[in-house]
Amino acid sequence: MQGFCWIIFLYRIIVLYCYSNNPNGFSFYLYSQVFLVIFLGIHCIVQPYKKKVHNIIDALVLFNLSLINALALTSEYFKSEYFVENSSYQNPSFVSKINCIADSLQIILLYAPIVALFVVVTAKLVHHLYYACYSYA
Repeated sequence: MQGFCWIIFLYRIIVLYCYSNNPNGFSFYLYSQVFLVIFLGIHCIVQPYKKKVHNIIDALVLFNLSLINALALTSEYFKSEYFVENSSYQNPSFVSKINCIADSLQIILLYAPIVALFVVVTAKLVHHLYYACYSYA
């Protein structure tokens, strides 16, 4: 893992570079998506952690980030000037429905890891409390 720390730091520098050097949201999300997929591929190939479960969790978090970013990219595309000027099919209700679905899925994907962590921690706590209370009987 110690040899992999510099790559994680490099990930952060690349994402900050994408954020600071792109004037509009669409290009930022596009470049971020490309780099997130590259990061996910590197992480899945290298597998820096000794425990397999840590590699799986980290890969799932990166995959979740790439899904959230892809949904944000979809929303930004429909808001972009390119779509407005070059689209032959312009149905505002369809675009608003797509944006609403993308935003809803983003919120679900944002909170899913937090809920999963809460469920796991609560289950372990209940398990330990149960055995602590009934182990003396």
